[in-house]
Amino acid sequence: PFLTLINCSFSANQAETGGALYNTHTSSLTNCIVWGNSNPQVSNPGGVHVYSHCLIEGLNPPGVGNLDGTQPDNNPLFVSQPDFNAAPTNTGNLRLQPCSPAVNAGTNGTFTNADKDLDGNARIVNTTVDLGAYEAPAAAVFHVKPTGSDANNGLSWNTAFRTLQKALESAFSGTSIWVASGTYYPDEGGAFSDNDRYSHFTMKNGVAIYGGFPATGNPTMIDRNWVNNPTILSGEIQQDNAISNNTYNIIYNFYNNLDATSLLDGFTVSGGYANGSECGCIDIVYRTQHGGGVHNRNTNPVFQNCTFSGNQSTLHGGGMYNEGASPTLINCFFQANQAIQGGGMYNINASHLSLTNCS
Repeated sequence: PFLTLINCSFSANQAETGGALYNTHTSSLTNCIVWGNSNPQVSNPGGVHVYSHCLIEGLNPPGVGNLDGTQPDNNPLFVSQPDFNAAPTNTGNLRLQPCSPAVNAGTNGTFTNADKDLDGNARIVNTTVDLGAYEAPAAAVFHVKPTGSDANNGLSWNTAFRTLQKALESAFSGTSIWVASGTYYPDEGGAFSDNDRYSHFTMKNGVAIYGGFPATGNPTMIDRNWVNNPTILSGEIQQDNAISNNTYNIIYNFYNNLDATSLLDGFTVSGGYANGSECGCIDIVYRTQHGGGVHNRNTNPVFQNCTFSGNQSTLHGGGMYNEGASPTLINCFFQANQAIQGGGMYNINASHLSLTNCS
């Protein structure tokens, strides 16, 4: 017998051997996910598993389009990963989070737009089928608020993240991040350690970040007001009102080729302090002495409805430093920033900015 499995998900199954699959004959798996079962998850005595566009935990199988299941970064990010130790159980949710590496990782084969996933939704959403039994939504909005939790999925205000760094980690091209009124620090929620002066936020192509939402209720875009609901990206990482130990750059976009699809809208960027001393590494010198608020190098993001205030640099660009960068700024305000040159903004090396209604 020849077993064929297409767009199947196996998780939280338990057995002495073959927690997910035990097969004595040849089998073919296409667009399948095997993750979070007891080990060994796949056993095939006397048989052969042929994989195409699959994600198998613990394996990096040969074949076309397979993801490396030995890499933790390829965790499929189910909405809720069930525990095989609880089997048999009906807990868990094997739908994919929008940031899952299994999204758009399959092969369409004979699928058409008329085909459905296990929920009855279109099997192909973004031109390419996802792995597993469920197709992820076409687009996502991640939510951030001070009372949220980074253990949440961020997909609603009730399940909002607490930190902007977590939302940025989860975001991918085509998504938005909605941030509620509050103060957010770059050393919280990401890969940086607490009070790390090199901590910073980095923008992404295809990701629009919107501040100014009320911190309570379930606000929509019509409720957004960045004046009444100030949303602050702060360099005051130690929260001790001493600028000397603030982060060097609050936003650091370094050769990441951002374009007009990368947007920061409705924020106050305040408290960056680029006061680094000379050292042997030119890039570190540039980072730590230029652009306390924003440091852009060879990148072209968009800033809209933003205030840059109370930032300082030892040399250039207290509020914003642009080198070989051509960002677009619309309705932006620079106030009380300080540097030797370019207190508000410093531009060098073919930086061609577009400024509209800025002061």
